Amino acid sequence: MRLAALRPGAAGSRAGRPGAARRGAALQARLERLESLHRGLAPWMLFRPEDSVLILPPNRVYKLGGSGAQVLSFLGKGGSLADIPGMDAEKASDLERFFAELEAASAGRFDSASLRAA
Repeated sequence: MRLAALRPGAAGSRAGRPGAARRGAALQARLERLESLHRGLAPWMLFRPEDSVLILPPNRVYKLGGSGAQVLSFLGKGGSLADIPGMDAEKASDLERFFAELEAASAGRFDSASLRAA
């Protein structure tokens, strides 16, 4: 997922096809769940964007991939996942996998020293 041009408040693409509103509402609900998960974890994690390192208590350090680092940096600046350009169900699935790994790492159930990029 390419996120290089992200900045909080930028509008993402919106589908104009029939049924898009229903699909859009389901996608929005998925993204809101992920943002809620991030808000719950944020007080307990330290993300250093300069070297893409995520530190979780007590002393677990993870090197994030480029997209994962961009997502955490974007959310940390007040961005919304719905504002990611080209957001669709496939990108949402990638984000769900990333946040599942982030949640597992936070709970101490993730052994790798590198979280997979979103």
